[in-house]
Amino acid sequence: MRTMHSVVKRGALYWDRELSPEEVYPRRIAAIQSRMAAAGDDAWILVGDVIHHGPVVFATNFMPRVRSALVYIPATGAATLFANISLRDVPAARTITNIEDIRPFSRLPKELSTFLGEALPQGGTVGLCGVDECLPANDWFSIEQALPMISWVARDGIISAMRARKEAFEIEAVRRSTALADLALDAAQNLIKPGTSMRVVIADLDRQVRSRGAEDVRFLIASGPQAGSALRPADDRRLQDGDTVIIYCAVQNQRYWGEAAQTFCLGAPSTKLQDLHATAISALDTMATKIKPGVAAGAVADSIHGSQASATQYGLGNAIGLDVQEGVVIEAGASEVLEPDTVIALRIILHEDDQGVAVTRTLHVGATDSTLLAGRDHLASV
Repeated sequence: MRTMHSVVKRGALYWDRELSPEEVYPRRIAAIQSRMAAAGDDAWILVGDVIHHGPVVFATNFMPRVRSALVYIPATGAATLFANISLRDVPAARTITNIEDIRPFSRLPKELSTFLGEALPQGGTVGLCGVDECLPANDWFSIEQALPMISWVARDGIISAMRARKEAFEIEAVRRSTALADLALDAAQNLIKPGTSMRVVIADLDRQVRSRGAEDVRFLIASGPQAGSALRPADDRRLQDGDTVIIYCAVQNQRYWGEAAQTFCLGAPSTKLQDLHATAISALDTMATKIKPGVAAGAVADSIHGSQASATQYGLGNAIGLDVQEGVVIEAGASEVLEPDTVIALRIILHEDDQGVAVTRTLHVGATDSTLLAGRDHLASV
């Protein structure tokens, strides 16, 4: 699901060590070094920014509030974290990562090139993850130009595969984030009233979720006639009796994302709305029964036979975790196979004439089947 994203993280930022113990990250770096040795590389660099920081968080638990960060992991020895922060922010950074060597930077090409020249004076092979997505092309060109003795190799696929299978604490983290999204939708039931603008509703929901520790919150909505066309950011439209309201909510908490969506009706839902909702539930049920290890993502999408074209514009589902959308995407023709311990967020969002509905379900893929972590699929009258 693609959403409006933040350019500054303005929510809570702390490390719940009861949820993700400190030993997780040294173990992950050791696992990365094992794969590095198998590939014959001398070091890896994982890059992230305020929007896409999954690889860096996976290895270090550090999440940038603004701009970017990267972690340098040598074949042996300790990792080094580069963060686009000021020197005075380093003590705060130490509270959310156990990387000892934290280096603030202002001009990454110069500072990283100098560091790599000293770390690998004879050159070598360096694996990369996240560079194409998160580093400006000019910055990367400058780094390449300054270090002709280094060979660069993409290793994004290896890191993605490592991230795909969730540990028990990660599954719990997604469940907690989804619960916060559910909290927002529960609270919406008391805020959606005739005469109230959707901007006021969403501002209050945002406040409530952030006050409970959310690091980031994203909403898409549609109300009244909008429900028949598309979701959008909150606006100043005032609600009226008889309106249909759709709210999609994605929440990040302790670096992990969860999502939920619901349809509300100001008054009794029409027969047309109830029928559309029943269609959405049927499609969601059908896809959910296909979420099993070994099943191709395309087969899950094909199971509903493209019954509603409007659902595909939002995506039918995807793996979720350190990014809102990561790894497997549920779409026609997708050949990726669902792996055990993947977490899949499914959604059906439909628009028809002047009506619209949204239903969601999040499932954990187990060894032989899947387990429901959370679901939001009822039509609410307010």
